[in-house]
Amino acid sequence: MERQQIPPSAPLAMTYVPWQEWNSLFALDEALRCGTLFKTLYKPFMGGGR
Repeated sequence: MERQQIPPSAPLAMTYVPWQEWNSLFALDEALRCGTLFKTLYKPFMGGGR
């Protein structure tokens, strides 16, 4: 099987990264426990599909 060559001008990916707003912040001790300073980024893992 022959590998297909990617043209040098082809973009590998495109991203969209919104500006993080400095509001809704955790207190520092809670931020360390949650893994983020920003409440809007806090997404706790709920294992088992619950």
